Amino acid sequence: MAEVRTKAQKLKGEFQRRGQQDFLRYLWKHNKEEPVVIGPGGIFYITDHHHLARALYDVGVSTTYCFVVDNQSDATPDVFWKQMQANNEVYLKDQEGNPITPRDLPASIRDLSNDPFRSLAGAVRKSCGFEKGDEDSSGQDYVEFRWADYLRSRWAQTKIAVKDIDANFESAARAALQLAIKADAANLPGYTGKMPCD
Repeated sequence: MAEVRTKAQKLKGEFQRRGQQDFLRYLWKHNKEEPVVIGPGGIFYITDHHHLARALYDVGVSTTYCFVVDNQSDATPDVFWKQMQANNEVYLKDQEGNPITPRDLPASIRDLSNDPFRSLAGAVRKSCGFEKGDEDSSGQDYVEFRWADYLRSRWAQTKIAVKDIDANFESAARAALQLAIKADAANLPGYTGKMPCD
């Protein structure tokens, strides 16, 4: 939610300054659209840019752009979810890194849960603790979530309580970056072993 708050703050100013129609043109011009897969019953499933979608929701934007990646509206639910997993278009873990089923996914963007470690992974990436490579490479799927899982598994080393991460985000981000440069993170995608950006 730290990334959502940052995006919402930027978008709110644009939305207030521009009004609905001009704001939509702004989104289009800046490629701010969510990829979706149309599932059984014609339901749209966002497969990426959830932070953007939630930020737009929080700002009060009721219309946005998306592009259809795939249309599986005729598939059965079982076939649909198997295909989503095969295409790496769904991440079936909760905010604590535990496995979930498709039934456990939130039905609305407003119901997304906060994963402080995903926020920390984003902060580590922004500080060059890791880099995202080719977006089309399967090794890049959910790279921030893999880093979040790594940080979660080693967080006790920082002596910062998980419940205190959001309230002390800057110091938590510094601690996360210290974990990210350790040698045991070297097998994660995009590892740089450096801090901060040169």
